Amino acid sequence: TGTERRDFMMVLATNRAEDLDAAVLDRCDESLLFPLPNATCRKKLVIDYFVLFVRSMEKDCAETHVGMLGSLVRLFRHE
Repeated sequence: TGTERRDFMMVLATNRAEDLDAAVLDRCDESLLFPLPNATCRKKLVIDYFVLFVRSMEKDCAETHVGMLGSLVRLFRHE
């Protein structure tokens, strides 16, 4: 509309902050740094991912392949 407004928020995210243009950075009121996860957090992320995606696929696969030969079912196992 061409008029200045203050009732909005824009969130920018990058893993390469050093590549942001100075004009962009000049317009940012605040910035937050989220450090890389430590070993404990990475382990939790892997477990959560496994439970959410791999385990659910395993269940779907078991229900979908009823009556299939065991030698073929092993092709669908995730280890």
